[in-house]
Amino acid sequence: MLKNSYLLKGIIIIVIVCYCKSDGAFAHEDHDHVHNVVSIDPSTIVHLQSVLLAYQDIYNQLVKEKLSRIDVFAQRMVDAALQGSRTEPDKSAGRHMMLHVLQGAGILKKSENLKEAQDAFFSISATIVPFFESWPNQLKQ
Repeated sequence: MLKNSYLLKGIIIIVIVCYCKSDGAFAHEDHDHVHNVVSIDPSTIVHLQSVLLAYQDIYNQLVKEKLSRIDVFAQRMVDAALQGSRTEPDKSAGRHMMLHVLQGAGILKKSENLKEAQDAFFSISATIVPFFESWPNQLKQ
């Protein structure tokens, strides 16, 4: 009976140690443990926050099904994404994300109807979401 108790405790300890050493268990910004992680340089966070403010304003307009002022908010997003892409290193996942946001915001700015605006907004969302999947604590900040 005593041997089974030690064996069970040993197995539990091994499982816990293996779980803690899994990829990404202690990940933080700019620390790419997993290959598909989108991370950004700390200097880009301010620009990402500006992108998200414009994103929220655009979302509110689309919920109301209004195209008014979307071009203004899209221009804010273009400006922030452009600045963010300049602070990221070449060929980084963060720069790639910012360039896709820039492209989507440009399309959104030129959209002439609600369907085009929604499609462009969806592409921006699909670009931003992987960052927050990699770093969910950023949503709190």
